[in-house]
Amino acid sequence: MRAAVTGMAVCIAALSLMGGSASAAVKPSPFSTWPAPPAGNVDGTIYQGTPSCAVQSGVKICDANVYTKGLMNGWATSNQAYRQLNLEWKICNSSGTIVKTGSNSCTGATGAISSCERTGPTYAARWPATSTVRICVDTIGFAYYYVSSNGNTAKVTASDYDCLTLSATGGGGGLRQR
Repeated sequence: MRAAVTGMAVCIAALSLMGGSASAAVKPSPFSTWPAPPAGNVDGTIYQGTPSCAVQSGVKICDANVYTKGLMNGWATSNQAYRQLNLEWKICNSSGTIVKTGSNSCTGATGAISSCERTGPTYAARWPATSTVRICVDTIGFAYYYVSSNGNTAKVTASDYDCLTLSATGGGGGLRQR
């Protein structure tokens, strides 16, 4: 390959000296490139644990853990870099402020993988029992894929956004909303 590139350079230089146009010559790319595959599916889940409520200064206050998990499936295995699928979570409170983040991943033992299911971060929520409080999670799945013969990679991403309304009367889910 080096000899071919050097020979091309000599031809371009000779063409230039003979009064021809060097820009008319086509330079071969030393590397092959190809597009990254489309993203697979991402399914995020958010659910509430059993609440504990108590009256504090005349107001019933509840505490409960909010749990997250993520599932990636249908991801391409061809040209997958690092044999890895990755998940990130961003938990937001009612005002949209990110209150907790986390990440997790799956790595193939012997090769690329097409699915991954992992537990995400837990958020300790506290709210007045008479209030309607929504907690949301943005679950982001991504993988890196080789896009050229020289090892360049591209990040392919998909996401899922889910919310729940906290419940003071029972655990196991709250009211899940999309």
